Amino acid sequence: MKYGEKFKYSRELRQLTLSDLSKLCGLSIPYLSDIENSKKRPAMKSLERIAKALSVDAAFFLDDNATTFTELSKVSGYDPPADILEFITSQDKLPYIVLAKQMSEQGISPESLQVMFDNIKIMMDTLKK
Repeated sequence: MKYGEKFKYSRELRQLTLSDLSKLCGLSIPYLSDIENSKKRPAMKSLERIAKALSVDAAFFLDDNATTFTELSKVSGYDPPADILEFITSQDKLPYIVLAKQMSEQGISPESLQVMFDNIKIMMDTLKK
């Protein structure tokens, strides 16, 4: 996942428009749009301002390979129970941020997401028997 995609998903996951983010970090909408579309790489100072506005560690955006569940769950603010975390992290490069965004758009809370993961774990355990 490229830095522009991470910016966009992080922003959308928090249900912010570019205008909202612009107000939070003090950067122009066209500049933020160019970053999201990977047309421009932000200067470190700008990156830190954006990361702070999105409540994300700036280092997350610098690593194009940072797509593991653990890394992406930091963006979503979802803190799953240990057994769910174990299941999810065993899946290589699970696109959790995409799932979390889609669930959020459907009005599915983190608690409901947890119930779904619990049910998946039960089904997997049943299939192993």
